[in-house]
Amino acid sequence: MDLTTFFEESTAARSVEDASLLFKRALGDMGFDRMMYSALQAHRLSEQVCMISTYPDNWLEYYVSSDYMTLDPLRRYGQLQRTAFSWDMLSERYRFSRIEKKVMGEARDARLYDGAAVPLHGPGGELVGLAVASSEPNADTRRLLPQLNLITQQFHAVYNTLVETPAEPAPPSLSSREREVLQ
Repeated sequence: MDLTTFFEESTAARSVEDASLLFKRALGDMGFDRMMYSALQAHRLSEQVCMISTYPDNWLEYYVSSDYMTLDPLRRYGQLQRTAFSWDMLSERYRFSRIEKKVMGEARDARLYDGAAVPLHGPGGELVGLAVASSEPNADTRRLLPQLNLITQQFHAVYNTLVETPAEPAPPSLSSREREVLQ
């Protein structure tokens, strides 16, 4: 699917399910048949950590039971990135600990090859991320990063408009003592 078609069809989507199907199809056309769109830090539109995933269930269960959410270098270093990056770029930029190398090695063992990720920074410290991978090695991941970044940003914008937004919380109020300290 070309970018123009994806932008037009995703903008016209009337449900999260329709937008998600288009997004998965666009990712699949790029060679990524595994994806996870998830909240990395509090996200106002979802109480779930993982909002959409095509990762193997057995990997997800193992990942959670092994507490990899706190050990995964993609989560740790990904939040420091501004745009799409390949998993191997991250390992070149940062010195992974022994456990971080283990997490990445076990991801490969689970047939998550040639991965990439896109951080999506939002207001109030929100952080959502997309991680993609291929079940077959040899994707040309680095070449695909600009296109991956664009379609992910578009999908995220569409997702945000399709999900019902809760009322904004009241602004924080200061106690009289806090006002006194500030003055």
